[in-house]
Amino acid sequence: MKRLVTLLLTGGILLGSVAGALAIDFNISGSWDFYFNVGEVSMFKKPHDARHGRGTDVFDPGQRLRFQLDAVASENLSGTVMFELGTQWWGQDNGFNSGAGRGAGGALGTDGVDVAVLRAYIDWQVPNTELRVRMGLQNTALPNAAGGSAILDDETAALLVSYKISDHVSLLAGWSRPYNDNYRRGDLGGTDADGTFDNIDLGILAIPLSFDGFSATPWGMLGFAGKNAARAQIVHYPDGFGKSGGYVQRGLLPLDLAQGKLDGLGTASPDGRGPGANLSKTYATMFWAGIPVTITAFDPFNFELDANYGYTSGWGKYNDARATNRDGSPRRNDTRREGFVIKALAEYKMDWGIPGVFGWYGSGDDGNTRNGSERMPYLSPNGTFSSFGLAGYYGDVGNNQVGERIDTGYSGTWAFGAQIRDMSFLEDLSHTLRVIYWRGTNDPSMAKSVRNPFNPNGSSYDNVGWNEQPWSTVYLTKNDYLVEFNLDSVYKIYENLEACLELGYIINGVDKNTWKWSGNQKEDAWKISINFRYSF
Repeated sequence: MKRLVTLLLTGGILLGSVAGALAIDFNISGSWDFYFNVGEVSMFKKPHDARHGRGTDVFDPGQRLRFQLDAVASENLSGTVMFELGTQWWGQDNGFNSGAGRGAGGALGTDGVDVAVLRAYIDWQVPNTELRVRMGLQNTALPNAAGGSAILDDETAALLVSYKISDHVSLLAGWSRPYNDNYRRGDLGGTDADGTFDNIDLGILAIPLSFDGFSATPWGMLGFAGKNAARAQIVHYPDGFGKSGGYVQRGLLPLDLAQGKLDGLGTASPDGRGPGANLSKTYATMFWAGIPVTITAFDPFNFELDANYGYTSGWGKYNDARATNRDGSPRRNDTRREGFVIKALAEYKMDWGIPGVFGWYGSGDDGNTRNGSERMPYLSPNGTFSSFGLAGYYGDVGNNQVGERIDTGYSGTWAFGAQIRDMSFLEDLSHTLRVIYWRGTNDPSMAKSVRNPFNPNGSSYDNVGWNEQPWSTVYLTKNDYLVEFNLDSVYKIYENLEACLELGYIINGVDKNTWKWSGNQKEDAWKISINFRYSF
């Protein structure tokens, strides 16, 4: 023991000497989050597929720790690493969701294996220039306003450079690789070699403009995705749980393919339920563009507008499992997806709070499954206009388990909402009250395309619309509506400790005739979420 203590002390002295010699400042920050969630989020009862019950537990307590270390040499050079002791649901063992690793370790013994590296990058400035570089694992958020990014706001591996042209104009360019080398033929089927045709690469260009009372950032992003990127990123196993990354399928493919029922996207689906998609192209071309605008010149008014367009060529044609041509050959449908989303916000700042109105419109699918999808494609969006249907006050902390993720990218829906945020009548206590009316923009006839083609009676397990599984989103047609109510209260207990109470309720106005084939009976959703955050 004495020898061990001596070694540790010696190591500490040496590290301190090196840090002093290199003049590196180490800054530590992070947060502990604890959440206690009560709710019923399924939005339907008595599902057709009784194997999966009603989705999540009514009561879900858990915790998460994020720890960030910054090594700062100077204003021109620094490095950052962020660790996460992942979401630990109290009482959950590592055996749950086998193979995932994270999200466990809360059972008796608390020996979870769920430490993750979220970010690991360096920032540096090219000597004698205004060119700054950030490279490594980092948060990659496309420029956005009015309710968060509708396309991409998540951690990715990226290389980004920025250059200050003048006090008002800058230039941002970069390359990001969200996925690569995840495909394994033995697990996922197909005939390609392991690690081939499974990359997604993105090139980003933006021009931030900033003036007194006005800012705008026109941007564009071009990308390429191999056919095995979609295949490798979501695989449903017999127990009903899937690997992460389902956005690749449901965000880039038409509804008909974005369900896991054609996981194989090749000669055979891995679970043997169907013949596969037989895609005709190896790579898909992707393109997005947008322009977020913020106007504060008329203070106390604040106006935000964000227009986005997206297109993906898809991977050519695929076999439609429901239809054949006159000669008996499979009917071929298009994997193309193209659409737009427009979001807006108007607020007026008052002494006691900030009342405002907001809304969005996302293009929706027509009734033809053969011509691809008319919804805007996305990668990993982060919609923030609500705290139940979308992200909560703490974003992804605990909200996935009690929040029905309608579609964090806004695609295929429109909505109008009113809110009063940051209301404060007592010191250290603030409230946000919000009401939102949702409606779908998709043709009602598309609802039939979420039926499992290999099960004539349909199945709530396999469809992307009205699925109780946590990785799915709700697909709204023009016949469907939702009314959402949020009341979120934040109390500052200490300088570094706050408590948040989120109350949410969603009136379920899904049309019975449109979805009657599913065998589900709709019900309203509700949640009570109490979160504590210690920031340091």
